[in-house]
Amino acid sequence: MPSAFELPTMYDAIGMIDKDIAAEEEAIRDLQTLRNASSPISKLPTRLIARIFFLAKLVSIEERFATHRYCVPDSKARNWLNIAGVCRTWRKIVLDAPSLWNNLDLREVRHLDWAKLILARSKGASLQVKCTGSQREHALLPMVLEHISGVQVLDITTDMSHFTEVQDIIKARTTNISLTNLRYLNLNNSTYGSTTMLMKEVLDAPFLQKLELSGICLPSPIPPLPQLRRLRISRIASGSKNEGMPMTALLSCLLNTPSIEELVVDDALGKLLGKKKDRTTVQLPKLSWISLTTSHVANSTLLQYIQYPSSARINFHSTTEPPRGSDIRNLIAIFSHFATSDAAMRINALSLDYDSTIKKHQKVALTATARGVRYLNISCAALERDVLVDLGASSL
Repeated sequence: MPSAFELPTMYDAIGMIDKDIAAEEEAIRDLQTLRNASSPISKLPTRLIARIFFLAKLVSIEERFATHRYCVPDSKARNWLNIAGVCRTWRKIVLDAPSLWNNLDLREVRHLDWAKLILARSKGASLQVKCTGSQREHALLPMVLEHISGVQVLDITTDMSHFTEVQDIIKARTTNISLTNLRYLNLNNSTYGSTTMLMKEVLDAPFLQKLELSGICLPSPIPPLPQLRRLRISRIASGSKNEGMPMTALLSCLLNTPSIEELVVDDALGKLLGKKKDRTTVQLPKLSWISLTTSHVANSTLLQYIQYPSSARINFHSTTEPPRGSDIRNLIAIFSHFATSDAAMRINALSLDYDSTIKKHQKVALTATARGVRYLNISCAALERDVLVDLGASSL
């Protein structure tokens, strides 16, 4: 056993050897860096490598949450970052590419510090924010929404109480400014049977292109949305206490969306059609797809107040009420409008179906298909088999 006088000398020798080992390891790393720099993949442009990493990240996220949609991510949730450990060059590319850090999917973010790090590394790039409604995500959302002016995609599912908080934060952060970066807005009120109103401040986004709302009613009128291409409103009239959005209010909103191409209204209109004098005719010359699902067949009147191209694809589905005389006239107008289109001239399939398997839910459906594309699809509850037969024969 070494004496007390010999120990310092031994430790000095070990320290010198450790330094030599560290120097050799550093030299090996330098040689490995030179070797990696000589490989074919290192000759690719940095922007192209960053793009490949971005696609790898998207695949990693979607595959994981498609398989474990309701699982809280574990430490492997950021496994796309493993590419940063391959070599120094790749690590630098990962850390310096804002496109790898501008996607704030809160399902992935475990704590506040990680969210702050993502925001810092995004370097002001347009943000894509997704929240699916868990308590952990709700805790992070207020801090993320502090950066709402830089958000390009906002996709939030939350309950009624948290939705009010979300709107208040956005309103406070957008005083005297517009959401000029926002292109896609999807808001889903997860409290079934309840409806809340969207604040106008949230829609102060002049370059918004897609707007999807579920369980959330549009204010009337809405701010001008000249670039809006797709509007989907759903689940407003779904609870016994909710009458749905008046048709006049929807028409008023559509006046400010002149470029809309796709309009989907799913269980959003109630019994109230509004006063006839308040129904404004709306011109939507770019509209190519209209889908209206309702429990009140009288809502087919909506299509009489929208001027759309005769070639537009039409889907009308009434879930409960059988048509009355005035409703029949509305349906005839829909058929006639389609009959004048180029699509009608190319019809290769026309079917009129009657489903009486369950008497309570008897349906009559008229479908017209042109070159494999379903251009006209109208179904409604019926008490008699012949409710729509004459319409189909006389109009098409």
